[in-house]
Amino acid sequence: MIRLTTRVLIVAAVAVSALLANGAAVAQTPTASDPAAVYQQFLSAINRGDAAAATAVFTDDAQMIGVPPNCIPTPCRGKAAIQAELVLAVGVHLQEQLLGSIQVSGNTVVASLAQRADALTPLGISRIFVKDTATIQGDKISRLELNFDMTDPQTARAAAALTAPPPAPAAAPASTNASSPSTAGIRPPATGDAGLAATRAPFEDGSE
Repeated sequence: MIRLTTRVLIVAAVAVSALLANGAAVAQTPTASDPAAVYQQFLSAINRGDAAAATAVFTDDAQMIGVPPNCIPTPCRGKAAIQAELVLAVGVHLQEQLLGSIQVSGNTVVASLAQRADALTPLGISRIFVKDTATIQGDKISRLELNFDMTDPQTARAAAALTAPPPAPAAAPASTNASSPSTAGIRPPATGDAGLAATRAPFEDGSE
């Protein structure tokens, strides 16, 4: 009886070990990414002012499109360009507020947002409405496009101001002092008489 009990315990211990090993293997296997969670990770980093963490959510060759001032009309390509833009966004205390739930279709995420930032205050605007469309690759964003909601008057006014080209530099004022002609390059003719022979008029009788 004792031997049977011991054998049962050994078999049970082996079975438990096998189950634990299988569980560890399952835990180590990466699960399929959740596109909405990946995008939410980006929003959370922006809202807490962490440009580095927000940049880390992007792939190395990612594109950001439609985000002023640097990613419109030409997209920002690569992490360095994207981080430069996100540093500016964090610097003006950009805050992103989801309007409704994040929509997911395959690896594409679409979200409607209200944005608030210090850059809007001088324009007399408290918030703007935008739509983000993000393409998710694994657990990273490979493409993020922002579109302004131009049906909203405040957003339309902000978009016009934020995307306007910088003013041309002012032209230098014209000089009011009349400059005298330069005589540095004028030399007398090489006639030996300082040019007098060429300009002296003959006497009336033809003699000189």
